[in-house]
Amino acid sequence: KLTRGSMPFLSTLFISGGVGIILLLAALLLAFKLARRIFPYVLAAAILAVVLSVAFGINVISEARAFAGTFPEAQNLFLLQENGRLAAGFEGRLTSAEALSYLGSDQLQQLQPSVEAHNLMAIRSSYFRVVLVDAQAFAEGQPLEEIRAADTRERLITRLLAEQGAQDTPETRQLMQHSLEQQRITTDHEARGLLFAELIAQALQEDALFLLTGSAEGTVAIEPETVTFKIARNIPAFLIKAIE
Repeated sequence: KLTRGSMPFLSTLFISGGVGIILLLAALLLAFKLARRIFPYVLAAAILAVVLSVAFGINVISEARAFAGTFPEAQNLFLLQENGRLAAGFEGRLTSAEALSYLGSDQLQQLQPSVEAHNLMAIRSSYFRVVLVDAQAFAEGQPLEEIRAADTRERLITRLLAEQGAQDTPETRQLMQHSLEQQRITTDHEARGLLFAELIAQALQEDALFLLTGSAEGTVAIEPETVTFKIARNIPAFLIKAIE
């Protein structure tokens, strides 16, 4: 039962409740107004971030193209790896076949520990770049099959004779073998180096950003690594190809 003494308390309660509701509505209205004012700036910042990211990505691609322009003229070391083992290698300038030399078995064995330790800088020496390429970077085909073969040099001679339309006789094989020796290709490992160089030349001809794309896909490692290639490892390969 309500008494006269309880009326002031109820009035105070109703008034306090009303004030609370008014304050809550005011706070919500203020928050809405602030959000409406701030949202365009947040949206603009987000758009700016996207634009800057795209611009930065294009800048990375431009730097990669500049790198591709000077890279072939420099003294580099290329190594082919498959299943964790070095399969072939060559060194020299990509612009001159005569300036290339192909690694033999002993040289590859000396480099293997550094490759296994992921320490390409240890073998950089005077090279402009050391490039380690996994066999998965290339499409399956005759060069890879010949590299994997135990008799690589003999298979190479057979293919070269066929490409020249020459008969495969002991005499013609001897002549082709002599021609390879003049290019310092006397062993199967050196023949694999030549085939590897052929793969690299073809890949760069088809795609100037082959090394950058390979870095993004994890099939190519380069030392010393520029900022471009460090960033490329975090850029999806399909995006690099799209910008290209």
